[in-house]
Amino acid sequence: MHALTVLPDGTTVESAEDNHVLESLRRHDTILTSPCGGEGTCGKCRIQIEDGSANAPTPQERSLLGAALDEGARLACQTMLASDATVRIPASSRVPNVRVLTGGAPRDVPFFPNVRRRTFTWERSSREDAESLVDVVAQLLDARADLRVGLAMARQLATVLEDGKTYEATILGNRLVSISPEGADEDPLGIALDVGTTTVVAQFVNLKTGEAVGTHSRMNDQSRYGSDVIARINHAATEQDGLDELREAVLSTIKECVALSGVDPSQIYEGVVVGNTTMMHLLAGISPESLGQLPYTPVMRAGVDVPAADMPMPFNDVASVHLVAGIAGYVGADTVGAMLAAGFDEEYDGVRLLADIGTNCELVLQRGSEIVACSTPAGPAFEGARLEHGMLAGPGAIERVTIGVTCEIRVVGRVEARGICGSGVVDVTAQLLDADVIEMTGRMVPVEEAPESLSEDIRGRIEAGEYGPVFVLARREDGDRVLVTQRDIRETQLAKAAVRTGIDTLLHSMDIPADDIDELLIAGGFGSYLNTANARRLGMIPDIADDKIKYIGNAALVGARLALISAEMRARGEALSRRVTHVHVARLPNFQDRFSEAMLFE
Repeated sequence: MHALTVLPDGTTVESAEDNHVLESLRRHDTILTSPCGGEGTCGKCRIQIEDGSANAPTPQERSLLGAALDEGARLACQTMLASDATVRIPASSRVPNVRVLTGGAPRDVPFFPNVRRRTFTWERSSREDAESLVDVVAQLLDARADLRVGLAMARQLATVLEDGKTYEATILGNRLVSISPEGADEDPLGIALDVGTTTVVAQFVNLKTGEAVGTHSRMNDQSRYGSDVIARINHAATEQDGLDELREAVLSTIKECVALSGVDPSQIYEGVVVGNTTMMHLLAGISPESLGQLPYTPVMRAGVDVPAADMPMPFNDVASVHLVAGIAGYVGADTVGAMLAAGFDEEYDGVRLLADIGTNCELVLQRGSEIVACSTPAGPAFEGARLEHGMLAGPGAIERVTIGVTCEIRVVGRVEARGICGSGVVDVTAQLLDADVIEMTGRMVPVEEAPESLSEDIRGRIEAGEYGPVFVLARREDGDRVLVTQRDIRETQLAKAAVRTGIDTLLHSMDIPADDIDELLIAGGFGSYLNTANARRLGMIPDIADDKIKYIGNAALVGARLALISAEMRARGEALSRRVTHVHVARLPNFQDRFSEAMLFE
């Protein structure tokens, strides 16, 4: 073992000789940005060795770090210590406190949760003609004829009920799960969970009133194993305890959300969970290996109810968890939740398109009662990965760019810029297109080819980089710069082409011209901060008028809440998952032609 001192924290951890520094830091809860999951392909987990020795730089490091190697820069995922060492972790390598979208458009639905609290008065006269005490209780509660009473509740019925006293009973589905004197217990709570690849959002709901009583979010602890689902699938499939590690990580995140709420876990009687198909498999402890191989078939996609204790979730001992149904390998329960929130369970008089744009883009098209859906791998550019200075939308991320006489930026948190997130990348690409600094093909022109009409400030930001021209967005006090490179533009092209190809494929499948779209619903964190005018400029979305575009926030979470408070909506979600026709975009014979065309900027 070697002692690894971490700066600027000042902490010291142990690092085994055969462990990469990234893994050693993970085991001691120091999480670095690592979109590739430690494969050495993203170059984000940069550290600075200030003292000590390590293995020789790998070919990946030589390619990604270049001259910085001579100054002590290394990648944590490629570095193994050969002695005690001191490393400095720059702010750019740390996972930021990501801005999380928790709100969404409400929808009025019948309030009839699976958990119900009923009041009854226990009197001797009510038992005279009954076959059993259970029958009496069922009658007093106006409960279903198939009311189930377990042994623990039967023991209560035999000993605690007193004539003339009023009690409150909690019914979960068709199970009587608690009886207590009136006013003795707090109102039962439910939790709606949106388990995302990057973040987990938990909304707590009073199941007696239907009101939300708090929303909390945390970074998904699985992020330490890679930023996208492919990295997670690979970890689960290739590491001996990979599946268990990933499951424990997301369960730990959920426990943190419950702890943040200050809610007594015994108050939580039910949870409803949405997420992409990979996240749902990992949470359930089901290997996602089949999702990483053609034809990307999930092990299960139907909705299922499981005891919370079997997960295990930090809820009441008798609580239940409902895993919302999914549609396909890459169109999951989060999409079903968003469809519920947007009303896709009802016939629509026109044409509407739902888009949740992220690393994986889910698209749903509805005309009347017909619904088709697809997913398309937009790649990590919109999450800030694979970009020279890309980052998630946390403090220091450039989220808005306007290029005119000068280059104006808006930074999350109003602090010094340290990188650029997805919405900022879309903005700068569109703005550079308008300035003729980027051509229709995606080529960024060198300064000598730039239009003479450019201002001195904008011209001065075009510099020569290692792999072509770069555009300087910000100059930091420490001398570093935040850049957009030619490679970044190519990554943006790939991402926007994937989104547009998915949209065009769905439209073609129903023989609908883009002009016939009456409504474009944009869901999710990235989409909610997207400048749609710039998205149109790139050709990412069709040329749809602004008044036809609606932002619906975290619609997946809204859908989870609807399924929590309404048995009818839960059933509708299950029916929706079976109604949707799934289109495999990449399998279509003209996919490559459509994708190549979509690569061009409009």
